[in-house]
Amino acid sequence: MTGCSHLQVREEGIVHPLENLPAYGNRQRVDLHWVRADKLETIFISTIEAFEVYSENLGWAAETNSGGRIERFSEGQIFVYYLGKMIFTPQELIYDYVSFVDVCEGDDGRDRLHFQLLRGGTANADIDDRLFLYYDESSKDFEYEIIENRYLLGGCSLEKGIERREQAEEERQILQALFDQLRPSEDETFIGEYTGSDKPLPTKSFSKTDIEGLFSQVRAFIPEEVEVVADSNNEEEYVETFSPVIGVDDVAENNFWRIVAVIYEEIWESWGVLLAEDKLTGEWTAFYNIPTGGSKVNLYLSDDIELVGDSVRGSFCQNCYGWGDSESFEIALNGFTVQKTHGYRFIDYPVDAVYDGSIAALDRQSHEAARVFRTRISEQLADGVNFAGHYSVTEVGCGTECQILVVTDVITGKVVGELTARAGAEYQLDSRLMILDSAPFCVAEGLCDPTFYELESGNLVELRD
Repeated sequence: MTGCSHLQVREEGIVHPLENLPAYGNRQRVDLHWVRADKLETIFISTIEAFEVYSENLGWAAETNSGGRIERFSEGQIFVYYLGKMIFTPQELIYDYVSFVDVCEGDDGRDRLHFQLLRGGTANADIDDRLFLYYDESSKDFEYEIIENRYLLGGCSLEKGIERREQAEEERQILQALFDQLRPSEDETFIGEYTGSDKPLPTKSFSKTDIEGLFSQVRAFIPEEVEVVADSNNEEEYVETFSPVIGVDDVAENNFWRIVAVIYEEIWESWGVLLAEDKLTGEWTAFYNIPTGGSKVNLYLSDDIELVGDSVRGSFCQNCYGWGDSESFEIALNGFTVQKTHGYRFIDYPVDAVYDGSIAALDRQSHEAARVFRTRISEQLADGVNFAGHYSVTEVGCGTECQILVVTDVITGKVVGELTARAGAEYQLDSRLMILDSAPFCVAEGLCDPTFYELESGNLVELRD
């Protein structure tokens, strides 16, 4: 053997205890591999812009890895010293709080200082960025990099964070291009501009093959769950808040139509579009650019969307220039015109079960309507249940803009209620909600106002806001 090799073990750095000097401020000494990867060197972090902060004459606490971290609030400042010279201060950075977090080892073997930068953001979330201060071999000077904490996933690797950031930006651009292909117009859909007129919403048509291809491309970017190690700063909650939400979601469907929402939702950058499939023809139509909410974190798309025949009903943002302006609208899928409606939904008044037993004979003594309309009610009873699980609604004309509705319990044969409408009524087999005078033409022209009833314990109770 002509020679031998020696295994060198990298000596760990030390973050010394945080110290308070009443005449000066706070300071903290850190031993780390700063300029050379093979040598421990000392730096000083302080809240004072003065040479004395790192003077050995002031004395230091015993070496330990425990203890707090130095930080500054809005009115204070932090300075970093090396070899008697201030090498960095984040005073030009607009953040409310700066806190020293940790020491990270770079790919080159040299360490970096890791700081947390906090600033008030919006009602949705505060800004939590991370600053890495390091020595750059090429420039022979100290440099820094700021990166959003969401890209670190609770870790301390700047390289991985930059890689995730670049990947996220690339994906964001691809998804934006897909959205440009899907959306019916360049602008967000402010549905209030189209209400009560013959002016249709902007639309874009697609074949089944084309839309399935676009859906597949969007689905390919739906992120997998990422395991994040939570710490005292709630890193896991932060990453979840700032992670994008991507979806191709069915929101409503019946025998003739299917409504799908394609969304990309991020804290300050979101978009979405609603599309309708005509099941008879297989054609798809994009008809609604979902407006973005406050700070673009929540899309103005409610879960309160349902299909009623050839129309979509739900809560849509009327103008979206401010908060809380979502109202109830109906979009006709045959023509994509818009009418204002109401906020009551059939699905909010479900029944426990739908009766399928024998039908009782009409009890003529139960109500005056049972005697006056006995023939019509008996004929309707024979057709079975059409309302609220075990009731039959009989509609009888009573002149121009006049309809009488009689509600009968098919199990007992008793008439439980009688109502009068001007523009008809809506009711469903599996819902306890009944709506009178909700025809779009009636509401839009101001000829009548809808009224709402809930069948509760055999009684029709009017609902009021």
